[in-house]
Amino acid sequence: MNKLKQGKRNGFTLVEVIIVLVILAVLAAILIPTYVHYIKKANEKACQVVRMDLLRYKDLYLTAYDQVNFNNFEAYIYENYGKLDSLCPGGGKYTLKTDLQEINIICSKHGNTRLAGYAALRALQNLMKTDKTLINYFATRGDGTSLDSEADTNGKFAQYTNDLLNKLGTDPASSSWRLYKEVKNGKTQYYVYWTDTEISKLKPGEKVNASRCTLSPEGAVGPIEDVSCSVEEKKASGSTNTKKFNVIGHLK
Repeated sequence: MNKLKQGKRNGFTLVEVIIVLVILAVLAAILIPTYVHYIKKANEKACQVVRMDLLRYKDLYLTAYDQVNFNNFEAYIYENYGKLDSLCPGGGKYTLKTDLQEINIICSKHGNTRLAGYAALRALQNLMKTDKTLINYFATRGDGTSLDSEADTNGKFAQYTNDLLNKLGTDPASSSWRLYKEVKNGKTQYYVYWTDTEISKLKPGEKVNASRCTLSPEGAVGPIEDVSCSVEEKKASGSTNTKKFNVIGHLK
């Protein structure tokens, strides 16, 4: 009886090749969009980091020029960082808009990063460092003490601060501010908030974009940053007026 000899099979059958191609197509349909989305998010994050780095150059610029004047800020960035239209990792082009109240870096692809109320924050910082009334107000009070722009009808110190800001040429009428004292592990830190939004028109719990910086009792000023805060409701301590008012919520 003759034995049938089975020869070795070379290669794959057509069905097997089709199955492999279908599997690869399914994997590609799943993985490629995920990869593209990851690259997009990575570029957005990298662009945001670059824009924040550019904003940090404002302190070096102001130190070099010793004044609040951003007329040559774009040229200063070009000299020390690079050309604006070639800095975005995702291929976007930056546009820089500045004035005394705001620094705004806009990316054509990824949005904008802004510091609002820069001059106002500087004015509040200087008041906290030089005005004896404000210095004594916070020095004699503990953790959580604050002064708030919306309390000017309830508290004499808030109205006093608003009057000082007006004298310095910073109009707080269409904006809101907050000075906040935090004591943690025996160390005191002051926080200065400013927003160009009238928070009296918002409801408690709503979000508001603000600029914030820190200030030590010795007068050391921290960098200005953009923050998103919740609107909170407060009643002036020791006040006989039971009416509450809105404040910029402190970010801990």
